[in-house]
Amino acid sequence: MQCPSCQNPLSEQSVAGLAVFACVGSCGGLWFPRRAVRCLSALPRAAGHALLALPRAEGVRLFRDPEHPCPRCQTTLLYRHGFIPRLETEIDQCAKCGGFWVDPGALARLNDPDLPEEKRQALARDYFEELFEKRVRGMNLVNHDTLEAAREIIRIFQFITPEAYGPSHFEL
Repeated sequence: MQCPSCQNPLSEQSVAGLAVFACVGSCGGLWFPRRAVRCLSALPRAAGHALLALPRAEGVRLFRDPEHPCPRCQTTLLYRHGFIPRLETEIDQCAKCGGFWVDPGALARLNDPDLPEEKRQALARDYFEELFEKRVRGMNLVNHDTLEAAREIIRIFQFITPEAYGPSHFEL
């Protein structure tokens, strides 16, 4: 599979017993196959925080137009659930295979050893306020499919965010 953002090969990462595909050494995006997303609710929060620590290339931010193919299906275009340029974050889903493409962007800076703790806390608060309160809550949650996608997005971020920085409670 190739990264839909920078076209580099995705490498399989086994984290907490899940197979997730990552764009290691380049943009740092993550592909969560449908089977992995279904297992997230059974796993503890922050079990996949190591995915944010994978090597990323500085300055590789390729925000493409909204039409780009699923890395698995290759012919189906991903549906964009969220795009937050300020936080270098994008969340897309394939309508065919159900997988999610997540570019956590600024969230990966939580692993920066040069970033003081108070700045990490502020970054996390800002990130999740924008992501959850403004974007996820702003989705059309009356539609069953959209509501389920919103819940899956929350589970993905609860899985990858280090315990100390993730929101303690979030419900739709």
